Amino acid sequence: YLSDFVCCFYGKPDAYGVVTVPFSIREGINIFFAEFVQTKNLRFHDDSFTFKATN
Repeated sequence: YLSDFVCCFYGKPDAYGVVTVPFSIREGINIFFAEFVQTKNLRFHDDSFTFKATN
């Protein structure tokens, strides 16, 4: 599937759920990997993904 925009979902089962406003694909992927939504000033995990380039 192809898309121009993505929304990020987060929450706790049987407690609450939140959906973000639509983001561009690039920004949505960065939010997912950083595990931080800048528009809501919300971190949804304590850790984030980090990638290092190797030769």
